Amino acid sequence: MATVSELYGPIAAATALTITLNSLASGSYADSNVIVNTTDKALDALIQVWATTASGTLGSNPNVSVYVMGSADGTNFPDAGNLRLLDSITITTAAVLAAIDPTAIAQLYGGQMPPNWKIRVYNNSGLALGTTGNGATYTEIQNTVA
Repeated sequence: MATVSELYGPIAAATALTITLNSLASGSYADSNVIVNTTDKALDALIQVWATTASGTLGSNPNVSVYVMGSADGTNFPDAGNLRLLDSITITTAAVLAAIDPTAIAQLYGGQMPPNWKIRVYNNSGLALGTTGNGATYTEIQNTVA
């Protein structure tokens, strides 16, 4: 009898998303590159984002929000009012690294992955993000049969 098990990523490693988070101003957002899921057909993807603000005084309720945007064609994505919140990084201390745990995105789409997707990161910390060390990765989850 065959056994179905989860397979994380092509070689069980996270893949960097292309997104410009370094020096992202407070009140601004950045979008990642589009991930086309029609080839790999991942069942889910774990997203992790990390950020460090510049030094200074944080704003009220400082956070960095991570949204997911899906698209059927890879071109037409929802507008800002229709984004799906994945998670938020609560910033408690300026200039200290903070991150979200790897978080699955299929849950935002009823358990099904969109054919194309990307993330949007919104900086609401009251400070610009640091000039280095900010980033995002994803790890595809697939099934394998042995």
